[in-house]
Amino acid sequence: MTSQWECERRGQQWTNSSWKILTDQLGQDGFREKKQQQSKETDILQVPKTTSTSKLILSARIEKFKMAARAAALKGQRLFDNVGVAGAGYAVVIPNPAVPHNNFFKPGRVFQVRLQHTNTSSDDDAAVDMRGAELKFEDIDGPSQLDLIMHTGTMSPYWDIPSFEDFLSAKRRGPDALKEWCFKFPMNYYCLVDSVRRSPTSYSNLNYYSRLPIKFEAKDGALRYAKFRLIPDEQQTESGLLHPEDQERAWELGRHPDETRPKDYLRQEYVNRLRWTPIRYRLQIQIHEWKDGDTFNTLNPYRIWSPMLHVWADLAVVSITTLLSDATKIRTTFNIANLPQSLSFEEPTSIYDYNSLAKVVAAVQTVYKPSLLKNPALQNGPADYDYLKYKVEVTVRHIVGSNKGILVSLTGPWTRTEPIQIGQGIGNSIAAGRKQSLEVDAYDVGEVVLVSIEKVKDDGNSDYFIENVQVHDVQRGLKFEFPGYRWLGKRLTLRRGAVSLNDGAKGDLEALHRQMELWQGYDSYKWSHDEPAFPGGLDLTRLPHDVRRDSERLPEFRIQKGAGSIFASKIAKSLGDYEQLMESAVKEVPASIQNWKTDEEFGRQFLNGVHPLAIRRFDQVPPKFPMTAGRLKEILAKDRGWSLRQEIAAGHMYYVDCSLMKGLSPNVVGAEVFYHAAPIALFHVNSKGHFVPVAIQLYQGPGPDNPIWTPDDGEYEWMLAKLFLRNSDAQIHLNISLYLHSHLLMEAFAVALFRKLPSPHPVHKLLAPHLRRVLASKVRLRDLVTGDGSVLDEIYSLSASGRKHLIATGFREFHLRNLHFPAMMADRGIDDPSKLPGYFYRDDGFRLWKAIERFVEETLRLYYKNNTFVTSDKELQNWIRDVRNNGFMRESQGDKGVPKVLYTVKELVDVVTIVIFTCSVQNRALTAGMRDLATCVPNMPLALRQYGFARQADREEETEKEKSRKAAEKEQIIDEEGFVVATPGEPDLLKKIRGTYLDEEKDFKNLTKATFEDIMAALPDKVVARKQIDFALEMSNLPEDEAFIGEYRDCHFTDDKAQAAVLKFQEALRQISNSMKLRNERSGEYEGQEFTVNMFYEEDDDATQVEYTQVMREKTEKPEEQPYTYLLPEQIPFSVTP
Repeated sequence: MTSQWECERRGQQWTNSSWKILTDQLGQDGFREKKQQQSKETDILQVPKTTSTSKLILSARIEKFKMAARAAALKGQRLFDNVGVAGAGYAVVIPNPAVPHNNFFKPGRVFQVRLQHTNTSSDDDAAVDMRGAELKFEDIDGPSQLDLIMHTGTMSPYWDIPSFEDFLSAKRRGPDALKEWCFKFPMNYYCLVDSVRRSPTSYSNLNYYSRLPIKFEAKDGALRYAKFRLIPDEQQTESGLLHPEDQERAWELGRHPDETRPKDYLRQEYVNRLRWTPIRYRLQIQIHEWKDGDTFNTLNPYRIWSPMLHVWADLAVVSITTLLSDATKIRTTFNIANLPQSLSFEEPTSIYDYNSLAKVVAAVQTVYKPSLLKNPALQNGPADYDYLKYKVEVTVRHIVGSNKGILVSLTGPWTRTEPIQIGQGIGNSIAAGRKQSLEVDAYDVGEVVLVSIEKVKDDGNSDYFIENVQVHDVQRGLKFEFPGYRWLGKRLTLRRGAVSLNDGAKGDLEALHRQMELWQGYDSYKWSHDEPAFPGGLDLTRLPHDVRRDSERLPEFRIQKGAGSIFASKIAKSLGDYEQLMESAVKEVPASIQNWKTDEEFGRQFLNGVHPLAIRRFDQVPPKFPMTAGRLKEILAKDRGWSLRQEIAAGHMYYVDCSLMKGLSPNVVGAEVFYHAAPIALFHVNSKGHFVPVAIQLYQGPGPDNPIWTPDDGEYEWMLAKLFLRNSDAQIHLNISLYLHSHLLMEAFAVALFRKLPSPHPVHKLLAPHLRRVLASKVRLRDLVTGDGSVLDEIYSLSASGRKHLIATGFREFHLRNLHFPAMMADRGIDDPSKLPGYFYRDDGFRLWKAIERFVEETLRLYYKNNTFVTSDKELQNWIRDVRNNGFMRESQGDKGVPKVLYTVKELVDVVTIVIFTCSVQNRALTAGMRDLATCVPNMPLALRQYGFARQADREEETEKEKSRKAAEKEQIIDEEGFVVATPGEPDLLKKIRGTYLDEEKDFKNLTKATFEDIMAALPDKVVARKQIDFALEMSNLPEDEAFIGEYRDCHFTDDKAQAAVLKFQEALRQISNSMKLRNERSGEYEGQEFTVNMFYEEDDDATQVEYTQVMREKTEKPEEQPYTYLLPEQIPFSVTP
C-alpha cells in the first residue's frame, strides 16, 4: 500500500505524480526502458550466492559505514535521524491481535516504551525530508527487547548496500545529483516522492513504515515475514505530502521560500501537545506467509506487498505520556538488531542481498554509545524547563552484590527530570537499612506522579531492595510518598501511595501504569498445577524476580542429611539420652516439658501446643470408637462421679480423630522403617480443669486387633498409645495445618493477588506484606515437604509419597470455613470458654481475629462505601475468581467455599481477614512451640520404629509395584484373616497386645504388659532424634530482620485515614498483649459454669428413661497453668515462617 493508496483509502486527495512527470520528460519508450533496467537490477529471484570474496566485500562495506558513524559520533551526532524529539509511554497489545500465536506480542501485554521522532537528514523541520519514528520497547537508554526503526514512505528508496550508497551520495552532492538519481529508475523517483514530507503540521499525524521485511517466527513454526507501521490512533489527514509543483522538483530539499516557522516548530508542537494530553498511535503489522513459488524478490524493500493480500492489522496501541529531555534523547540508542526471539533478520550473503541493508544499519547503530553522543548544547531542550529544588529520600533495606549507586527520575503529568544519582562518592554510598537523602535542582515536573529507579551500573548480579521513596518539593512545600517494597532488578517504576480503585480516563499516565502493573503480574506470576490433587500454586520454572531475590535471602535449613553419626552408639538406652540431646541444643528447657509423661501435660499440649487445631467436642461417642458407656463410666466416675451423658451435656467430652492417616504406608528409609497409626482418642475436662486423654484407639476400624487403651492399662501400654497419637498428630500438623493451610492455600491467594491486583488497590496494600514471603518460602519448602530424598524422610513417619497423599486427602476435604477462625471454632464445638477452660490458643486467637477483622473492615470501608463498590470492582472480582478457579477448583474436587463473586463488604472483610490471620497468627501458633515441645523427642516423636498394632484391613490397597518393593525391604507375616501377626526383627510387643479388644467382661489384669524396652524400641535412635531437634529449632526460629504483626514496616498505605486505622490496630494489639501477659501471671480460684441441661436418667439399667432438668455448677481450684506466649502480638511475624 503506497502513500497514494493510503490517502485514497482515507478519502484524502493526493497523487504521486512522479511517473507522469518522468513519462512527460522521457516519453513512453524511454520510461518503459528505464523500468526494464530497474527490474533487471533490483528484482532478485534467488538469494545471491555466498563466496569468500562476497563475504570480504560485505565486511569491508560495513566497516566503511561504521567508520563514518564513529566520526559523526565524535561530533555528538548520528549519521541519520539526528534531530528530533522523544517521549516515553506505554504500548498495549490489543486483546485479539490478528497475528499467529507468538511469545512476544501476547494479547494484553503492556510495554514501557520510548518513541523518538526525527528528521532523517535535516535540522530544519520545514525542509523536505523523510521523517522517522524509532520505537523502543523498554524505557531505557540502551538495548531493549525490540527496537523498530520506521520512516515515512511505504517503500525504501534503496534495496541493498550499493543502492543505499548511491542514494546517500546523490543527497550529499546536491539537487542535481539527486535529480539524476531520480531519473535513473522510475521507482527511485516514486519512492522519494512517497517518502519525503515538506513542512508537516505534526510528527504525530504522519504514517511511519519499517519497510524491511523481517522473519516472524510463531509457535506453529510456519515461515512468515512481517512489516510494521505506526499511524495516528484516530484517522487523520497525513500532512506534509508534496504538492504537484513540489513533486516536480522533489530533489530540492530546502524549506519553502515563504516558510516563516522556526526550524524546530515540529518539536515545539510535539512538546505543547504533550503538555495537554497523551499522544496516541496504533502499531500495525503486515504478514506474508511463505508459499511455494515465492521468490526472493518478496523480501525486496524497494517493493510493497499487495494491500489486498496483506492487510494491515492492528497490533498495539502506543500512548506517549511523558516528554523526554534532549539529554535523554541523545543518550537513547536504537538498533534494528535488538529483536525478540520471534523476530530476526537473516544473514546476508553479499552486498547485493536485500538483507544487507539491515546488516549495515545495525552495524552503524552499534557504534552509537551514550558516552560518545554528549552534546552540551542539547542538554536543556526541547522545552523551556524551569528548575526546582527537590529533596529526594530513598530507603534501601537490602543490597545484593556491588553497590555502585542508583539513578532516580521524577515523572510529572507530562515530563520528567534527568536521572538523579544517589550513592555516589566516598562516604556517600548507599547503606542498607538507612535513608539516603539528597537535595538537587531539577526540572520542574509539576506534581510528581511516578518515580523511576535504575542502577548506575548494571552488572547483572547487584540489586537493591527499595523500601520507599519520598520526594519533597521544597519550594511548594509538597511531599510525595512512593511505597516500594520491591527489588530493583533492571528498572523499577513506582507510583504514589494513594489508594485507587479506578485510575480514571483510559490513556491517562497512572491508568496506563496500572495496566502495565497488571500485565507484569499476569506475565510473571504463572499458575502451576503439577500436583493435580494439590491447590494451584506458583510455577517455579520461571520465578518472578522479587520471589527469586526473596527466596535467596531466606536462611537454609541447617539439617545434615544422611546416616553419618557423631554418637558412639546410635541407639538410645534411656529417656535420659533424649533429655541430654535436648539440653545440648536448647539453652532454656521449658519447665512444663519435665512433665511430658503425665496425662495433664499431654492434654495441655493438644490445647496450647504446636497443634491446637485437632480437638472437637462430641455429643455422642463416635460410632467407630466402640467403647461402651459402662467402660467410660468407670473412668469418669473417678472424677466428678457424673455419667457420660452428664459430662457430654456439660461440654466436657472431646475427641481427636486422625482419620486422614488411614491407609498411608510406613516410611522405608534404607534398612529402617518408620511406622505410624491412624488414631482416634477421647479427652475429658476434669474437675480440676485439666484436659486429659481417657481412651485411645490406634486405628480407625474397630475390631479385636484394634484395642482401645485407657489410663487403666499398664503404664507403658498407655504411654505407647499416647506416643502413636502424638506421632500421627505431628504428621497432620506439618502436612495439613502448616503446609497445606498456611502455605499452599495462602500461595493460591498470593499468586492471584500479584496477578490480578495492582499496587494502588486497597486489597493489594492490605495483603501484600502478609503474602510476599509465602511465595519465597515455597521455593524452599516444596522440596523439603514433598520432594523425594528430603531430610524429612529421615525424621518423619511418612515418606514423600505419604506426605503428598496426606496433603491431597486434606485438600479434598478442605472448606474455607476451616480457616475462618470463629466458624472453625464453632464447627468444632470448642468456641465456648465456659465449657473448655484453659484453651488459651482459642482465647488469644479470638482476640487477635477480632482485632484484625476490625482493622480490615475499617480500612476497606474507607474505599468501599457500600456493597455496590464491591460488585463493580472488576479487579477485585477477577482476583477472587482467579483464586477460586486456578487455586482451589482446578480439579473440580467440590466446593471449597471460595466465593465465585464477592457481593458485600462483609464477604470481602472475611476473606481478607482469613488470609492475614492464617499467614500471621495461625502460622505462628503452629511453629512457635516447636522449640519447646518437639525438641523433647519422646514428647513429640516425629518418627516411630515400632509398628502401631495395625490391622492389614485398615490399609488401602497397594499397587503391585509397591507390594513388591515392601516385600523386598521387609517381609511381614499375615494371618488368614488379614491381620499382621509379626514383622521379622521387631520386638515381641505385637504378640503381647494381640486379642486385647476391650470389653466389660474381659479380665484386663491378666494381659501381658508392655515394658520400658518396648518404649525405647519404638522411639527413634539418637541420630534421628538429633535431626528432629535441629528441624524443630529451624521451624521455630525467626529471621533476624523480622517484622511483626502491626508494625507495618512495609507500609503500603500513605493516606492519613488508612494510617490512622493502622495506629488503632497497633493500639489494639498492645492491649491484647498486656491482657495476655496479665493472664499468664494470674493463677488461683475460678468458678466453673452454671448451666441447665435436659438429661435422661436410666433406672436400673433397663430401657426406661426419665427426662429431668438439672442445674449444674462447679467450683474448682485452678491449677498453676503453663504460660501461653506463642501468640503474643510482638512475637507474631507478619508472614509465614519458616
